[in-house]
Amino acid sequence: MKKKLWLFYSSVFFQHFAYGIIIPTLIIWQHRNGLSFSQIAIIQSIGLLLLMITEIPSSFFADKIGRKITLISGLIATLFAFIFLVISKEFSGFLLFQIFFSVGLALLSGTEEAFLDDIINNNKNRLTHYLGSMSISDELGTIIGMLISSIVIKYFNIITSFKVAFLAILFSLCFIFFINLKFNSSHSSSTSNSHTHLFSTITITVFLIIMAFSFFSERGEMIYQNKFNGLDMNLKSLGLIYVVGKVFSIIGSRLSHFLELKVKTHFSLIFSGGLQIIAFILLLSESKLIAIVSLCIFFFSENIFRNIKSSFILKNSPHSQRATNLSLVSFGTSIILIFSKLTIGWTLDSRFLYAIIFVVILKIIAISLLLKRKQSFEYLPSD
Repeated sequence: MKKKLWLFYSSVFFQHFAYGIIIPTLIIWQHRNGLSFSQIAIIQSIGLLLLMITEIPSSFFADKIGRKITLISGLIATLFAFIFLVISKEFSGFLLFQIFFSVGLALLSGTEEAFLDDIINNNKNRLTHYLGSMSISDELGTIIGMLISSIVIKYFNIITSFKVAFLAILFSLCFIFFINLKFNSSHSSSTSNSHTHLFSTITITVFLIIMAFSFFSERGEMIYQNKFNGLDMNLKSLGLIYVVGKVFSIIGSRLSHFLELKVKTHFSLIFSGGLQIIAFILLLSESKLIAIVSLCIFFFSENIFRNIKSSFILKNSPHSQRATNLSLVSFGTSIILIFSKLTIGWTLDSRFLYAIIFVVILKIIAISLLLKRKQSFEYLPSD
């Protein structure tokens, strides 16, 4: 199992290494190539719409046909996305990048966590720990990717950094190829029979949980990059700034396992949401230092939310539906994010304060929903 975990974590590392290269610079790069924030929001919303359409079918495919082949397909789609990013300098090219990138995300979303659960043989007692280790792998990859982004942009150019990201996705694909799992189908069916199907019927409780998770998931990339651009932070320094923020993500990953053991799930999620509200309010300051502190608080809280959310869904899902259930949550998230991205893009082109008010309201709604449905966060009995 250790070898398989090493290969899986290595694949996650290089995948997020590629993401780390583009996180600090993509939106600013698009803006400097003549796109308004409204146009960027339209591109991202189209990507989210495509993600929403393909999310559940791709995860159903992963559960029924195979999670490994689904991961491979997602990484191949991501390779094509980076090809278009390298050659694009206008709206249509960036749109093609987003389309392939969204298809790749849809195939990977939910499948990675379910594939990890396959590797550890459904060890629920340690699931959050392994999810935390997965998060640390992706955060370390993101951190190093951001550092490499800054170095490559300084000594070469931003297009070269995108080419490096392409190679990282290629490495990620190779690591997945070498993971071989032998799976017992009877285990899947017995697990399925002994668990309540968390999302088998759409009740008000399930709907509200999905809505709460969706409101939490607005990450505010455009808000942060708009703020940093307004504070005249150059592309070379942004990678280093995001590295500092990602260090706090790793701390959040470690803390998530402790919180799950010591604190109830809904309280941990509310704690995360409260920190996000503080982070966005701090962005109203015109201080570069406070903006960086805000980013660190946000990254710290985001990983607490992400790990506990995934653990909750996996623990309350039968084996044959785990990727699908994770994607059902992402499906709800995509619906909310399409609306929120368009709103944020419009508000950023109008006034920064409106964007902050909007995302703070989203977090308050999420916390309110969780408070009303706290009894729903009791884990179902495991095998």
